[in-house]
Amino acid sequence: HTGWLTQVKASGSYTLPWHEVQLGAVLQNLPGQPILAAWTFTSAEARPSLGRNLTGAASRTLNLIEPGTMYTPRRTQVDVRISKAIRLQGSRRLQAMVDIFNAFNSNAAVGATSQAGEPPPAINTTYSPTSAEWLKPFNILQGRYVKIGAQLTF
Repeated sequence: HTGWLTQVKASGSYTLPWHEVQLGAVLQNLPGQPILAAWTFTSAEARPSLGRNLTGAASRTLNLIEPGTMYTPRRTQVDVRISKAIRLQGSRRLQAMVDIFNAFNSNAAVGATSQAGEPPPAINTTYSPTSAEWLKPFNILQGRYVKIGAQLTF
């Protein structure tokens, strides 16, 4: 484990040598979110094993997973565009396009949109021995979808 949380992003397009058909793609490979787990226990819970109350506080928090050692899987998303330019009368031009978002239908966990610099959490990392919510995703990447469009330039 290097501790690096690298992002890989690439995009490109190519015009096929016939019929002015253009292919384009965008690839994003983003690091996973750190997985954390902490358990907060009270003096009442510690008393049976310690034989006494906790000193200095009514409760303590214990990291169950060392921070920076476990991460959710990386998120990979590929978007593709196919377009064709059609010349019309004069300087007018029509461009027909088909966009395929999330082409490989990834179901990676994602967070909601954030205006801050840090991405919002994608999964519930709050551990509780009485809850089954730990590591449940808050949201997943929208499934593959296709958008058909046209652009008229005049």
